[in-house]
Amino acid sequence: RFRSAFDNATIGMGVVALDGRWLQVNRSLCDIVGYDERELLASEVRAVTHRADLVALEEQMQRFVVGAISSHQTEVRYCHKSGKEVWAHLGMSLVRDGDARPLHLIFQIQDITDRKRAESQLLHDAFHDALTGLPNRALFMDHVKMAIQRSRRSGNRLFAALFLDLDRFKIINDSLGHMVGDQLLVGIAHRLEACLRPGDTVARLGGDEFTILLEDLSTTDDAIEVALR
Repeated sequence: RFRSAFDNATIGMGVVALDGRWLQVNRSLCDIVGYDERELLASEVRAVTHRADLVALEEQMQRFVVGAISSHQTEVRYCHKSGKEVWAHLGMSLVRDGDARPLHLIFQIQDITDRKRAESQLLHDAFHDALTGLPNRALFMDHVKMAIQRSRRSGNRLFAALFLDLDRFKIINDSLGHMVGDQLLVGIAHRLEACLRPGDTVARLGGDEFTILLEDLSTTDDAIEVALR
């Protein structure tokens, strides 16, 4: 019954040796990482784990080996055979032998890539303007607060906040339509981004109002120079 449940589970399941080698894998796990059973059994967990998550994996595997923990849950990234990144919820459990010595691990892997993408998109939308893709008021104010804190720590560190309001923009919307007005706003956003230095921030507050945050200025003349571009 365990073998049937293992093979037919809708989530990825694998039996893993304490040194990281795959001992058994099911079809769902193969689908998640894109490798067939033969390929996985000839490799180890580290081979499909994203390099940024390898250190954390090694630490947890070592804790299992010494018997410090018997189970652990985490989120981890895997490298699909096609090269894409796969986010997964990983549950690891330790199996002991008759003498209570660590024998091997059971991995339960659920693909959560779609959920992570949705979370990332929601976070992006919360802090960016939907039309231009620029930071919105909330993100701009957060950057300003950080600039103020950095300036307080270093008294000689200058920054400037510029405000840009487009005069007579309503005439564009009334005469040519809102679609043309939106295209103009997007064009202005791109133009402003092209004028800035790496690390500077341009944001849209709403309507025809834009703001620019310039950091690491030597003198106030630097801000004037950017404003006149």
